[in-house]
Amino acid sequence: MIKFNFDINKSKNFFYLDVLVYMSIFSLLAGPAFLNISTFMIVVVFLIFSFRKKLFLKFLKKYLFWIFCFLLFFIINIYHSHLPQESIQRFLSILRFVFFAICLIFLLKNIDHFEKNLSKCITIVLIFIMISMIYQYYNGSIFGVTPYTNHGFGLSGFFKDEYISGSVISKLFFFSLPFINTFKRNQIFTLLYLLIGTGFVLLANQRTPIVMMMSGLFLYMCLTSIYSYKLKTIIMIFLLIIGSLAIKHHDGIYQKVIVKTTIQFSVKSDASLINNFKNTQWGAHYLTAIMISQDNKFFGSGLKMFRYVCSDAKYDKIDSKKKDFRCSTHPHNIYLELAAELGFTILLICFVFLFYILVKFLVSIKLGNRNSIEYFTAFFILFWPLQITGSFFSSFNGFFYFFGIALIIFNITKNETNEKIN
Repeated sequence: MIKFNFDINKSKNFFYLDVLVYMSIFSLLAGPAFLNISTFMIVVVFLIFSFRKKLFLKFLKKYLFWIFCFLLFFIINIYHSHLPQESIQRFLSILRFVFFAICLIFLLKNIDHFEKNLSKCITIVLIFIMISMIYQYYNGSIFGVTPYTNHGFGLSGFFKDEYISGSVISKLFFFSLPFINTFKRNQIFTLLYLLIGTGFVLLANQRTPIVMMMSGLFLYMCLTSIYSYKLKTIIMIFLLIIGSLAIKHHDGIYQKVIVKTTIQFSVKSDASLINNFKNTQWGAHYLTAIMISQDNKFFGSGLKMFRYVCSDAKYDKIDSKKKDFRCSTHPHNIYLELAAELGFTILLICFVFLFYILVKFLVSIKLGNRNSIEYFTAFFILFWPLQITGSFFSSFNGFFYFFGIALIIFNITKNETNEKIN
């Protein structure tokens, strides 16, 4: 049984913000609407708490210059937007996630056992998702929704007609490992948990989550110290064989991962992988985003503007056979989304920030700091640039990025503090 270390009196002192955050993790199961309500409540209560405790004024004084630059940039971005009202709505959504992330970092630093409890909440949510997928698999449907059958069998579980269960599991999975690693026989439990998590991502049958989850699995196995080098080698060879057999012999996964990918990429021996990718709809999205960013180098085309600007006739010139399918709500890559909608200025800042995190993680891993490998693997899955992604700013997908950023920042700054103490 999973037990929570919870002090109701201390929670009351923090306006029950920790309880609201735990609820936000579980609200993932109820869909975007409940998640939006949950995160909005957290931000409102956190702002009230901050004003009451005079934390907000301290924060303003400490980061006044950067806050001014942040607001000035987005004012210019909105001013140059094709549809300012749409950009303002997206900006407010970003503010919500920024304050949500700040609230998470504050709670992680000030409430004992909060990080452990978060890991437990994530574990429970992942177990619920897996159970719902099992039910859908054997029952034939869940909430009246049958498994995905277009180009291969796939399961949605709690997410009904949104076939994103594999994506949710892969993005949250390694944030749950700190709890699993606390078990007495953590070598066995961790390996079983890794196998189970990867198995359900395969059953969800989404290509990007499958690739990222399996890559993350091998990265974690390479870095972790809970297994000997000999045992790690055996485990990785075993996982590679099992994974290959699962893809090859499960018709649904094979159809989606191999057959459909081959058809969409039109793989030919006389053409490079890049040229093949350019002629897919994702390649068309990418090329369009690149052209939009080149036309709006410094401040971007405006938040939420890719979906509107992409239809401009001048982007008919992109070098892709799928140019007529270039438009979408976002370019399916978070970095190209940043470049197209916010410009190269923000993209450069983002790369510098991520490089800083990478360096800090490498130092933390070398020092053997707690949970660094788990969080680094989650960082890799969330922010590896060569993958097809959802929107960085969407109300549902954006939650994972800002939630992950908060935990990652806490981890590397916590380790910095530990280094100074030691």
